[in-house]
Amino acid sequence: MKGTQEVMYGGTTVSFAAWFAQQDWLLIIGTLASVIGLVLTWYFKLKEERRQQHLYEHQLKLQDAQLEDFNIRKQQFEQYRREQIQRDYGGTIENEESDGTQK
Repeated sequence: MKGTQEVMYGGTTVSFAAWFAQQDWLLIIGTLASVIGLVLTWYFKLKEERRQQHLYEHQLKLQDAQLEDFNIRKQQFEQYRREQIQRDYGGTIENEESDGTQK
C-alpha cells in the first residue's frame, strides 16, 4: 500500500509542477497518476477490510467450537462423577447438594 501512496503523491506533485509550468500534457499525466494511486489505495484498503472481517468471523467460529467442546467435556465429567458416586456409595448421597458441596 505504500507504493500506491507514492504513486498518488508523485502524481499530485507532477500535476502541481505541470500546472505551474503550464504544461498541459504533464498536467494530464500527473492527474491520471493521482487518480490511479487513489483508486489503488481504495482497492487495497477494501481488500484488507474484507480480510479482517473474514478473520474475525473465523475467530468467532473457533471460539464457539471451543465453548461447545468445553460444555461437552463438562457434561461428560459430570456424568462420570455421578457414575462414580453411584458405584462407590451404591446410590446418591443425601447430604450432597446440587453444587457438589456437603452440608
